[in-house]
Amino acid sequence: MEFEIVERVECPVCSSRDRRKLFTIYDDRYGQPDLYTVLECQRCKACYLREAIVPDQISGLYEKYYGYSSNGPSSTMLRRSSFPWHSLSFVRRLEIGKQWEAWYGYWTRNRALDWQIVNGERVLDVGCGYGHTAKHVVARGAHWTGLEVDIEACQAIRGRGLECIHGLIETADLPNEAYDVLIASQVIEHSSEPRTFMKNCARVLRPGGRLFLNTPNSSSRYRLAYGQAWIHWFVPYHQVLFSPQSLECLGQSCGFLVRAYRTETPTHWANLQRGYSRPLRGEAGAWANKNTPGMLQPSVSSLKLRLGDLREGSGDALVAELVRL
Repeated sequence: MEFEIVERVECPVCSSRDRRKLFTIYDDRYGQPDLYTVLECQRCKACYLREAIVPDQISGLYEKYYGYSSNGPSSTMLRRSSFPWHSLSFVRRLEIGKQWEAWYGYWTRNRALDWQIVNGERVLDVGCGYGHTAKHVVARGAHWTGLEVDIEACQAIRGRGLECIHGLIETADLPNEAYDVLIASQVIEHSSEPRTFMKNCARVLRPGGRLFLNTPNSSSRYRLAYGQAWIHWFVPYHQVLFSPQSLECLGQSCGFLVRAYRTETPTHWANLQRGYSRPLRGEAGAWANKNTPGMLQPSVSSLKLRLGDLREGSGDALVAELVRL
């Protein structure tokens, strides 16, 4: 193995040793060449990697392969498969921009922030990336702070006059019970120790504070349909994938109550899945851009996805609100 690993002998969510092997796969996006074994817990139904990269080498993995910077591999992937935002920028110049953006976000499930955040609340955005939620939080009169492990992203956010703390929630020097709301968007699946992640979320939230979380749904109908080719296995970056059952189990063990959850399928996720083509081991992947023109997308593929989510359930994303007890 290129990075030092520890083999898991029990589920990182519920500690059960009752598990089954699904398959062995490799990184199909950025070309990290090692093989990883995907296991499914038979008690809580979480899916996880048997090979957990030790925490002090995680940053090396991300710096070499994942990369947020303009020169990193992830920016190349975005250029290959991203939505044509120029059309949205054009519409924003019109008077109807805000209404159209809200309508577009609803139908595509590409909503930057649809949770209830109110004036005066203190919000910590865990794993904030380049801070795309900040403007939505600030617009509601709340106080936004980012937490991000990538130093380039932190500096970019600070350059916009916003507060951003460099580090992980497990290691950053954050005061106890300092926040009313935590946002964790597509973050928890990257943690090799989700219980530690959640306990630190509970530590920095006030009692009654809310954790808004979204993550790939391991009980998704897409996972069942595509099997090993499901794009959200995303090894070794995704360490643990959650079903509603396993998320509730994790929350209960870490001082949270799952107040509400839903599953849904973002349109751009479905487009990526349809354009998936597995590369050879050790090679970076690419997705064919199967997006329909921007102005038409909400009324074409998105409508089919919304109907599928309603009729069949088990959408690709698990979106949940948890309350700190």
